[in-house]
This record gives sequence, C-alpha cells and structure tokens, in this order.
Amino acid sequence: MGKSVLITGCSEATIGNALALEFARRGWTVFATARNTAKMANLAGNPNIKLLALDIKDAKSVFAAREQISIDQGGKLDCLYHNAGVRSVSMAIEYDAEEQKAIEAGGEEPYIRSDDVWMFEGNVIAVMALTRAFSKLLIAAKGTVAITGSGSSRVHVPTSATYNATKAAVEMYAKTLRLELQPFGCHVVYVMTGAVATPMFYEQDMAFKSDSPYEPIVDKIKAGWDRAPGYTPSPPDEYARGVVQEVTKPSPPKEVWCGKGVASLWWVEKLGLTWLLDGTFSRRYILNSVIA
Repeated sequence: MGKSVLITGCSEATIGNALALEFARRGWTVFATARNTAKMANLAGNPNIKLLALDIKDAKSVFAAREQISIDQGGKLDCLYHNAGVRSVSMAIEYDAEEQKAIEAGGEEPYIRSDDVWMFEGNVIAVMALTRAFSKLLIAAKGTVAITGSGSSRVHVPTSATYNATKAAVEMYAKTLRLELQPFGCHVVYVMTGAVATPMFYEQDMAFKSDSPYEPIVDKIKAGWDRAPGYTPSPPDEYARGVVQEVTKPSPPKEVWCGKGVASLWWVEKLGLTWLLDGTFSRRYILNSVIA
C-alpha cells in the first residue's frame, strides 16, 4: 500500500488544492477535504485523489472521515496536513462588520468579538482537535503532521492582530507536538508561508465603526496594504512543489519556508534585525504619530 495524506481546506484556487494535486502527482493517495465537495470539482477524476466532505469543527464529520480513511488505509495515515484556515482584517479594538452594523442599529455591544473566536477555532483549536482524532492512525504509520503556518506568526502586521496571534499559537503548538510525538517516530513540520496567490491573500477589506477613534486616519490605514512590498505572490502550484518536496522526505525538516517574502523575514531574524519591523509597519500604516 502506498503513502496516504489527508489535506484540509482543498477548495479550488487554494493552497490546499495545489497541495492535493502535487501529492497526487507523486503517487500518494490523497484525501482532499472541504466542507462542500463541489468546491473541489477540479480534483474530481484524478485517480489518486478521493474527495471527502469534512467540517474540521464538527466532531461527527471528523470521526466519519477518520473511520473511512482507517478502513481504506488499513488503520494508518502517513500525513495529516492542516491547511484549512480563516482570516479577517481589522484593527484589534474594532468589532467585525456585522457586529458594528448591529451596534449602530441599536443592538447590544458584545464583549467578545465573534471574529476572534472564529479565527482561534479555525486556526488553532481545530488543528489540535483534528491531530488528536487522527493520532492513532499517524502513530501506526510513523507519520507526519504538517501545518500551513504563516510569516504572520513572527511578523506583527497591523490590521491582523488576531490572525497573527492564531498563527503564533499554532507555531508553538507545532513545536511542542513535535517533541511529544518524537517517541513514536512521527514528525511535525511547520510551513512558514509567505505570500501565495490565493483568494485569502487578496481579501483585505476592513470595517471601521462610524465613531471609530481611527477615523482621522482610516483611509491612510487602508492604503497601508497598497504600500506593501511590491512583489508578486507565489503561484500556488509553485509553492506546493517546494513544500511537498520537503514534507515527503523520510526525515523532514522542522520548518519549511516557502512563498514570496519569507526569505527576507528569514534573513531579518538571522541577522537580529526584527527591531526594524516596528518602524516599518508604523510608517506603512501611518501609525507613527499621535492622533490629535
């Protein structure tokens, strides 16, 4: 029996979709997942890819997928690839767009922002739960857990405080999990991902409430995304080739750095220049002067 991999978040045009095609090209049996299998239509017909409906936050959905894969693969799974993730862009003290509309319409102000819960559930808690659910299959195969991380786990980009925090959390989880699975011959790979041309990369819409304290500089903050480094994001297939090449090694590296922009971050860290980031981001988002 050949190698097998379960990949989350495989809707068309995403990183997960490209990963599924690359693993399949290398002869792996790929369990490509998404909540709606219709969104993976381009993968249908590939002899090495099996489409599964999977909601990573729903226990019944996860356990059903585990049972199916266990039967199909003789109780083993060679790689669990956590790729599914979510993101919204906003300032940390603002509410999300729907909550702001409700408040301005006279609704009650919420204490906990729903977007914060949404991102931590999708980017952190679901990763932990899914790993636990598939641990027996992974241990039986001496398999690999791979996680699509982000340079945001190391770079404090304004407008993304919660997203940055989720990626920092899951990176620390990966480091700890690596040690805990080591006795079983398993590996954990954190993929430090840079800019990749997916729908998530281009979703930069931000909402500000009508009486936002940022009101005098809202337009300048939004323009901060336009002042980002002028590079073209990596094509998903190019990114997938580089990552899968590393993840499928018998002894994969602890980290894989791939995607536009992360090479620069790697050098900034190695040279001890992370202190430059405060000034860089303050200027880009016009946060370096006090609002009168």
